[in-house]
Amino acid sequence: MPNMSYCMFENTAGDLSQVVEAMYNAKELNDLNLGYYHGSNYHEKEGFEALYRLCKAYVREYDRLKEDE
Repeated sequence: MPNMSYCMFENTAGDLSQVVEAMYNAKELNDLNLGYYHGSNYHEKEGFEALYRLCKAYVREYDRLKEDE
């Protein structure tokens, strides 16, 4: 479900925190059960890769907006 514009950063930060915690607790990529080795969870694998690209874009846009501050 999409976030309302007035709380999207707050809600997304909580969700991303859960993702980062799972990654922190994983000893290896296979622990995240993304389907890389099991071939069973295509959507999670795609989501994992999409988050990487989105986080890089977030940092780039954050830096751009903070420059103008």
